[in-house]
Amino acid sequence: KLLKGRRRFPPEPAGVLELVGSNALLLRVLEEGTDYEYLKVGDALVAGFREDFSGRRLSDIIAVTPRFGLGLKMLYEMVRSGCEPLYYRGWVGADMPDAQFIYYESAVLPFGQDEARVDHILVTSKSSGVMCASVWSSPCWSCPPARPPSRRSWMAA
Repeated sequence: KLLKGRRRFPPEPAGVLELVGSNALLLRVLEEGTDYEYLKVGDALVAGFREDFSGRRLSDIIAVTPRFGLGLKMLYEMVRSGCEPLYYRGWVGADMPDAQFIYYESAVLPFGQDEARVDHILVTSKSSGVMCASVWSSPCWSCPPARPPSRRSWMAA
């Protein structure tokens, strides 16, 4: 509330990015949502995805991994067009076989100088079930962060 005051959302993401930088990515909205540019991808997300999207466009990701990219486009568009934050959680599926985590919780936050128009989006995520950085090819539950909830508890939530 300190950052947004009486506005629907804050004018710029710098204050939030300072708090969650390693676990966040910052996007610029291009041409009213026709595309999005990844301005900054935090170190924890680069490690989790095994890739740094900084400087790339969402359309590039859609061209390589359509299912993953189109899912992101849908999320970004809901936040951009609705001018409201979106919170979600879920399990990583076959669309991200190289991801170094299997469960995540994310907040997709709008920012913009004009209160009626989102010009930047910040996504902050927390993941669980991190893959070991060593030779493991499956989740190593002894490594932090803690094991995510079971699928059964997820469905009951």
